[in-house]
Amino acid sequence: MPDAALQHRFDEGAQIGELARDLFPGGILISEDHTQLDQALQSTQAAIDSGATAIFEATFLHRDVWVRADILARTTPSAPYWQLYEVKSSSTVKEQNLDDLAVQIWAIEGAGLTIDRATIAHLNTKYIRHGPIDLRKLFKVIAVDEALQDKRPDVERRTVEMLNVLEAETEPAIEIGPHCRKPYDCEFRPRCWAKLPEYSVLDLTGSDAKRWGYFRDGIVEITDVPLDDTLGSNQQIQVELARSGGFRFDHQLVSDFLDEFVYPVHFFDFETANPAVPPHDGLKPYQAIPFQFSVHRLEHPGAKPTHDEFLNNDRSDPRAPLADAMLRALGTAGSIVVYSQSFEKRIFRELAEQLPQHRAEIAALADRVIDIATPFRKRWVANNEMRGKYSLKFVAPALLGETSDYAALEISEGTSASLGYLRMIALSTPPAERERLRVALLHYCAADTLNTVRIFEWLRKECLAHAGSNAL
Repeated sequence: MPDAALQHRFDEGAQIGELARDLFPGGILISEDHTQLDQALQSTQAAIDSGATAIFEATFLHRDVWVRADILARTTPSAPYWQLYEVKSSSTVKEQNLDDLAVQIWAIEGAGLTIDRATIAHLNTKYIRHGPIDLRKLFKVIAVDEALQDKRPDVERRTVEMLNVLEAETEPAIEIGPHCRKPYDCEFRPRCWAKLPEYSVLDLTGSDAKRWGYFRDGIVEITDVPLDDTLGSNQQIQVELARSGGFRFDHQLVSDFLDEFVYPVHFFDFETANPAVPPHDGLKPYQAIPFQFSVHRLEHPGAKPTHDEFLNNDRSDPRAPLADAMLRALGTAGSIVVYSQSFEKRIFRELAEQLPQHRAEIAALADRVIDIATPFRKRWVANNEMRGKYSLKFVAPALLGETSDYAALEISEGTSASLGYLRMIALSTPPAERERLRVALLHYCAADTLNTVRIFEWLRKECLAHAGSNAL
């Protein structure tokens, strides 16, 4: 059963496939689903026999392998040759796309048709929407016949190997490795990785090559990684903390960092959605659309935080109303504290470009940004519970414990927030579910900024306590 994120990718891919069909007016759709493959086979042959110039979801069977082609189009209306179009919601041609196409061509030609051109139609991320979607600009069609030449001769051998695995009564004896996650996360990974310790060498920061190198050498526990090896500084700290269970805090560097904060301090966070098809003018495929923010404000040291927030509740373009509310909430003075600044600064920059009426005001916000992830990214502050990572979802529980509140939230991370928003504004979503998602989104974004307040106060108190003890 796919999780919500994977199901969304499936649904979005299906939407892209349906859009691409409009490039071939008059095409015939083979509408039978995966439970009706025999009928789909018959419908495909009937469409071919009828002289169809384009067929969508054409279905073929060859040597126990079923394939469904996104789009088959005749080279010319009367020609016996066909062009195969594989439609992808990605923004580039990937190696696994070529493997997929090679199998399709093998099966289709094995079933009696001739493919004289193979292409991949993927999204063009340079396309900017202005008015109705222009499909010929939205899609970039790439001929891949030359790239397939080295793959096609080997298809039958590899296909037979895979069929043999499916028919076998025992699972194949394959060691875990980088292939468990590339090109996709394998659904059997929880089973195959079940015997790994909770905190293993595969959690070591840095490159895959080093992690798997240790694993193949029999080093499984992260505490067994040799400290005299060629470790990077962050890896060295991670292994030392795993061994000691200790805590690392560079009071001088953190104190100097906190001196940069100017009151009133605004703790700020965006949530964004990245739909494949741009829903509003001025957007590209997969461009981030900010639909929500939360800001907690400290007027002076020791003050109780006040809170402002914004959430777009419908399918309208959220950018202009969000910018208006954001500028009011952030004012023109004081630090703007974010967690991992590259994201927020990019959204500020894009909003400034998209909203010329606010360009100068939004651009000025970036100059006030301070990244509170800095002490954790640079390992001035670290403990074993952070597992060598510095994201907010690791740092907040590691420092604040249960007060970080994420475990109790219905929406507890950014991908779920994006999907929750898209679900909330969907026309098919019942009102009760829409309201539940609205509340969950507000709680999640507010938890992020409140946790940055708590982290800031925790750092400040730790430095003050250290300064006091030194004064003594």
